[in-house]
Amino acid sequence: MIDSGSSFPMALSVGLLLCAGLPSIGRAQPPEAEIGGGRSEVAGGPPAAGAVAQEGVEASNSAPSPEQAAARLALDAPEAAPIEPDVEALRAQLAGLRTPGGLTAIEAARRAVARAPSLERAEASVRVARAAAARVRLRILPQAEISARYTRLSSVDNPDLVPGFSFPVILDQYALRISATYPVSDVFFRVLPAHDAAVGAVEAQRVRGEVDAAEIAARTREVYYEHVRALAALEVARSAVAQAEAHRGHVEALLEGGVISQVELLRVRASLASARVLEARARGAVNLSRRTLAVLIGEDEASVGVGEDLTSVPPPGRQDREALVAEALERRPEARALRQLIVVEGRRSRAAWGSQLPQFLVQANLDYANPNSRFIPQEERFGLTWDLSAVLRWSPNEMLDARAEMSESRARVAELEADLQALREGMDVEIVQALEEEASARAALTASLAAVVAAEESYRVRLAQLEAGVAVSSDLIDAEAELTRARIELVDSVVALRIARVRFDRALGVRGWEP
Repeated sequence: MIDSGSSFPMALSVGLLLCAGLPSIGRAQPPEAEIGGGRSEVAGGPPAAGAVAQEGVEASNSAPSPEQAAARLALDAPEAAPIEPDVEALRAQLAGLRTPGGLTAIEAARRAVARAPSLERAEASVRVARAAAARVRLRILPQAEISARYTRLSSVDNPDLVPGFSFPVILDQYALRISATYPVSDVFFRVLPAHDAAVGAVEAQRVRGEVDAAEIAARTREVYYEHVRALAALEVARSAVAQAEAHRGHVEALLEGGVISQVELLRVRASLASARVLEARARGAVNLSRRTLAVLIGEDEASVGVGEDLTSVPPPGRQDREALVAEALERRPEARALRQLIVVEGRRSRAAWGSQLPQFLVQANLDYANPNSRFIPQEERFGLTWDLSAVLRWSPNEMLDARAEMSESRARVAELEADLQALREGMDVEIVQALEEEASARAALTASLAAVVAAEESYRVRLAQLEAGVAVSSDLIDAEAELTRARIELVDSVVALRIARVRFDRALGVRGWEP
């Protein structure tokens, strides 16, 4: 938990730790204050009122502005410099946000992708496409058919061919036929292009599943960092409450000594109530973000914990916009899915082109009939015969239908190409936006660090002035509010930088659920 009475050196350590790797960030020496107290300490007992007043006035005149604090922080520190003990202590405090066995953002994204219902549907779509491809592949085989027939004929009188001889009339007839037809021309001009299109459709469906996975992973990582933001804001709110309670104790002591009036205590109590409201709101935000993250990863809230190292800052991303857009076009699953669908429509168009050509078929039949019409004269017994045919057929209706299908495929290709161009333009804007958000977050991190440094010093000075009787409680209340706001903005800037990196990865096509 972040200490409620964190001092100027502690705020500086926060910035040093969180801004590791940022340019122009270094160390600043604190004013005359001891580490850990949040107020000036003088050896040998409490100072006299005049001495405290003089110190407060001098400290007020020497309190750095945010710009001055930022300038004092602009000291080049080598990356390999040893970590100061106070930084190590602060690292332990920040580690309080981490839960043993907790999740990282990538691990949370992986779990969300593994159990997302939309991805189960995408996998089912892939299986449907594979079944369609298998069905088209079966058309390569000969078309076999077996039929059995029984026929009862009406009785007729056949004239004699010669006196005393006529063909017999067989009223009950039985036939068994086995036939096989092989579409020789269709295999090359229709079936194979259609099969290639079906196989391409399987790949397109698989890539569409990656699109859903990328969206889910990015959303989960953002929710994760929002949960981190809420947890850190809750720690800040608790620090504000503890600080306000300590302030109330100071004011009550001063009131008992007759230094201040009753109205100052009332103001402090109102400030404490506001701090507690802030804490309650922060606690509600934590509960909501924890529940949202638990739903996304499909686990109970008790297992949702932060296990990521929050003391490191992602390195700056590349700034070559054209190269980034080109890379995104190659990596983004949306672009790969559109390119695959364009290929699929081209293969379907070739299959439709083959449908307008004449068909060449080879057909074989095997007849086992009683009587068999191939035997003359007919006899009431089974006979086995076969035949083999080469068939050439053409249908103008099928030709017109094939041309309409070709026109439809070409139109769909034009739609997909327009979608791909729109996606490219959108990715250009998305990458620029992600780069600008990251740059803004880094600048905000530097500025918020300076604001925390200045707010810590301002609070120390106001507290000293209040104890000396040269300031009123409203001055210290304003300083407390400024300090709380600066700490929250520091947390926001840290989280905003990580969210900006998530969006940059999403724009570039990085698989956000893989390390």
